[in-house]
Amino acid sequence: MESSLFQMIKKTTKENPNKIISAYKDNVAFAEGPVVEQFAPKDHSTSDYFIIKDIKTVISLKAETHNFPTTVEPFNGASTGTGGEIRDRMGGGKGSWPIAGTAVYMTSYPRTDEGREWESILPVRKWLYQTPEQILIKASNGASDFGNKFGQPLICGSVLTFEHQENNEKYAYDKVIMLAGGVGYGTKRDCLKGTPEAGDEIVVLGGDNYRIGLGGGSVSSVETGRYSSGIELNAVQRANAEMQKRAYNVVRALCEEDTNPIVSIHDHGSAGHVNCLSELVEDCGGLIHMDKLPIGDETLSAKEIIANESQERMGLLIEEESIEHVKKIAERERAPMYSYLLDRKQSMNGCAKKRFENYKMWFCYAAGVLQLKAKEALDKIMHARYAFTGVRNGQLMMELNLINPEHKKTARCFIMTQTSLNPDSFGHPVQPQRSSAH
Repeated sequence: MESSLFQMIKKTTKENPNKIISAYKDNVAFAEGPVVEQFAPKDHSTSDYFIIKDIKTVISLKAETHNFPTTVEPFNGASTGTGGEIRDRMGGGKGSWPIAGTAVYMTSYPRTDEGREWESILPVRKWLYQTPEQILIKASNGASDFGNKFGQPLICGSVLTFEHQENNEKYAYDKVIMLAGGVGYGTKRDCLKGTPEAGDEIVVLGGDNYRIGLGGGSVSSVETGRYSSGIELNAVQRANAEMQKRAYNVVRALCEEDTNPIVSIHDHGSAGHVNCLSELVEDCGGLIHMDKLPIGDETLSAKEIIANESQERMGLLIEEESIEHVKKIAERERAPMYSYLLDRKQSMNGCAKKRFENYKMWFCYAAGVLQLKAKEALDKIMHARYAFTGVRNGQLMMELNLINPEHKKTARCFIMTQTSLNPDSFGHPVQPQRSSAH
């Protein structure tokens, strides 16, 4: 039976799990850890006594690449690579804690000194953004900078420079490899995510939305230079270690208490809200009002609001009865917090609506949004201009501008369906008009 490379890797763990508890299904992998003493306040929402208690731990391990951003803008590329990897270790299970990080850099020859014969194998290229020497210096500074500001030491790493020519084929790390990794820990109690239920609160911790970090996942999948410099540079995140530290302090506080109200947690990485929040409610679907998301730039389109990667943010599912407790901790840590009720039967501002049960997640912008399933539903609307965005993993995503025939209100929404749909059944897409609502 044929297997993909990833299936073969997973097979190794399946046949020899040893002490692995969770792998290939969360933001991090967890392995069994020792019993340790925890010294922390009993109640983090107020001034309280510190207590000592034994906790059974799990060890978290994580590594990920941040190649394209480091090639284009080395300092912020490596800095946000380290920051994103830290957030992944924050987002394991129902929350966990980072300890230390690593960084690996692979570039073409830097040619810092003359007389190195092996560096003459290939001619010097006309570099599009940064030279290998600049990348090695700036990327190293960026990764260390984020770790220092966040409070996580970068304890080890490696550098490999490589160019080769054989059989008229040329090989080199012209597109840089930046590998951020790290180790952390959590409690065995919290190492697996819970199941979302109606009534849970969808919570976003972190900063405002800006036109930053747009399309990073797509741009990084093609040859660097394929798109204009404006698009490629705008796909790079800007590091904000202080904001990430504030969000982390909230997560840490909740995980240290006797009862952790976090049901599930994910970090905002590639594709921003639309990726993170849909992962949180993958099992049941959910509703996010886009006009309640924090907007730092009033000129953002709906797509830019839900897909940007600006600021360091975490998405959480919190038990409804604990939301005020979490708010108190967030206020103390000065971590911006925004919450939304998770309820599949939630009233859509009293507007007319067509129910369907196979939706994954949709974002509601302004008022008067109809739930749509197919072209027949569109035909029943007085006016609908929509842009087909794409099918990914069997999910259809559309951007819609609607006028509700009952309330005569303009709205903009994003709909993601759970089933595979043929985009041709929606006719020819047109560019939607910008909504005046914010």
